[in-house]
Amino acid sequence: MKKKGMIMSMAIAGLVTVTSCNNQEKKDTSDTKVTETSEMRTKDPIVTDISYVVAKRYFVKNNVKSPIANTKIQTQDEFDKVFEAAAVMGEDGLPTVIDFDKQYVIAVVLPETDMETTLNPVSLQKSESGDVVFSYKKVIGEKQSHVSVPALVIVVDKTISGDIVTKEIGK
Repeated sequence: MKKKGMIMSMAIAGLVTVTSCNNQEKKDTSDTKVTETSEMRTKDPIVTDISYVVAKRYFVKNNVKSPIANTKIQTQDEFDKVFEAAAVMGEDGLPTVIDFDKQYVIAVVLPETDMETTLNPVSLQKSESGDVVFSYKKVIGEKQSHVSVPALVIVVDKTISGDIVTKEIGK
């Protein structure tokens, strides 16, 4: 009987120790996050993340001068002047559907290049000043035997308003 009581006491003491250690770790993590957020706000006034979808299977038409001046495209006619659909066989081969009654696109189109160039989305955020800030990263690869026009298109809900600002990260 005494052994059972002693084992139970040790088990409870161990549980209390583990629980108190876990609570301390959680508290420290929270404090760190608050500090990081405060520092980030003083460096960059971006405050709200916005959801978006990357539009796939589109390419820039040959007659378009790049880079394009207006990065916010609000109608199908505007979009069709710049981009062409590029469907391929297989699963996920169709271009992303864009409903311009409910959505608009933000497009980044760079000058043509003979270097393999990929544009990767980083974030879409609303700043304190009301701007919609789209950040992306440019990755340059090997020299190609042809030229291409690097482009990135994201689809955004029309309820999101504000001036569009595109920002290359790591420039």
